[in-house]
Amino acid sequence: MVLRFIRWIASHLGVGKSRISGAGGTIEKIRRRSLPEGCLRGLSKSDHVVDGYVKTVAFVPSSKTAMNRADGKREASINWEDDDGAAAQLFARPEQSGHGAARLALRDLKAAVKIQSIRDHLSWEREPQRKNLYHGNILFGPKSKPNEKEIAAVLASMSSWVRRPPDAPPESGH
Repeated sequence: MVLRFIRWIASHLGVGKSRISGAGGTIEKIRRRSLPEGCLRGLSKSDHVVDGYVKTVAFVPSSKTAMNRADGKREASINWEDDDGAAAQLFARPEQSGHGAARLALRDLKAAVKIQSIRDHLSWEREPQRKNLYHGNILFGPKSKPNEKEIAAVLASMSSWVRRPPDAPPESGH
């Protein structure tokens, strides 16, 4: 089982082929990189996807994250898809992606920001972490609470469902 997991990670990370890691992959350098064409949001609950469609609840940000930010914004965690390693990293954590992932194009995020009622309440960032260099956030402004479900619905409607690979590590306890 462990060997199968290691092979799965190695095959999906493309060891030596990743554009995000390697000699120049310090967190600060990664933070300054331009954004790729899209991102993935892990779907951790069964109500995040229904009949192959990503639901609004999948993009509702955590209110707890605002307490840790000086700007008061709430975060919906994502992985920027710099390369195939972003999906492999996400699917290696079944507690975050037990029901697959939502793929959202950067062009769609940019289109959503043009909607008048969303314009001042939505942004995004690249925020790499030691354990996840692909990490970023979709940010909901501190005054966006009344529009939160509308924003989440727009993002969900623009996203596509990515089925969890059959060879991905299983959820613990199953």
